[in-house]
Amino acid sequence: MNRKVIILLSVLMLLILMTTTVLAARMKLLDVTLSTEETSSTGGGPRKEIIDIIPFEAASKGKVIIMNDLKPLFAGGRAAGLGTLDLTVKLEATATTVGDIICTNHGQQTVEAQPREFKLVSIQVIPSKDFDKNGSVLFSLASGEPTSQLSSGQLCPNDNWTAKINLAWTEGTVTATLPDGQSDTVNFTCPLPDAEGNTTCQ
Repeated sequence: MNRKVIILLSVLMLLILMTTTVLAARMKLLDVTLSTEETSSTGGGPRKEIIDIIPFEAASKGKVIIMNDLKPLFAGGRAAGLGTLDLTVKLEATATTVGDIICTNHGQQTVEAQPREFKLVSIQVIPSKDFDKNGSVLFSLASGEPTSQLSSGQLCPNDNWTAKINLAWTEGTVTATLPDGQSDTVNFTCPLPDAEGNTTCQ
């Protein structure tokens, strides 16, 4: 009887140790940041030059004039607990119109439009050969700019109107996934930009 108890306890301890090992090896996102200011902590990814253009006119039958400078968002951090499978990191960023949206037609009539948001997705695939010996890797990726999605018809009665808008980042999500189904996500809320047009999301 005692021998059976000892064997049972040994099996239970082994299962606990195996479970602990598996949990410890699971992939996890660490030190993730999301900001319009790229820093060295975002890793060795490609850097993107920021150019101030005020106002920016998006192409359409009418015009969309962005009155403020919307800088791209940079996501950076570290993924740990990796094995031998390639890592995919995705940044989903949301830009929203803020303040009044004024639409003007050729007859100089004006109307106010409803706020609108635009979602952008950036993806970085990191091969497993780039992981360090501890099974972790730095990542860095930048959002696109929503100007390519803009047309005056999205904001005004039709494409013949001109819209004047201000844009701001409002939220973002950084998600890391592995082919075996492991994933981890960090969500951010972005405040309005400061006087220099910079935003640090929390």
